[in-house]
Amino acid sequence: MLLDPQSKFRLNDLENLVDSKKSVKLTTQAQTRLKKARQCVLEMAKSESSLYGINTGFGRLAQVRISESELAELQTNLIRSHACGIGEPLSARVVRRMILLRLISLGKGYSGLSYPLIE
Repeated sequence: MLLDPQSKFRLNDLENLVDSKKSVKLTTQAQTRLKKARQCVLEMAKSESSLYGINTGFGRLAQVRISESELAELQTNLIRSHACGIGEPLSARVVRRMILLRLISLGKGYSGLSYPLIE
């Protein structure tokens, strides 16, 4: 199923998609938006400007500029620092719902992530 994150998406639509268990792919337009935003972020990261969390540290380290050779490691460390869980594992249905919601959000093209990540 093709998904256009720019279109109106209701809770009922989400539930129907979760229930259908169909595979989901972003529209060509959404893919183009993602790729343009990614290119923009890559260009800005190479500039002299400090961009919070892109070429600087986080929190107290926001003023610390990260070298270009360490940018990928910065992002990996961010993911690792948030990778935790407690309690019972979530059901497959809840996980699918969460992933679809994230796909809709990221698919709007404002995050600067690379398309292969969302694919």
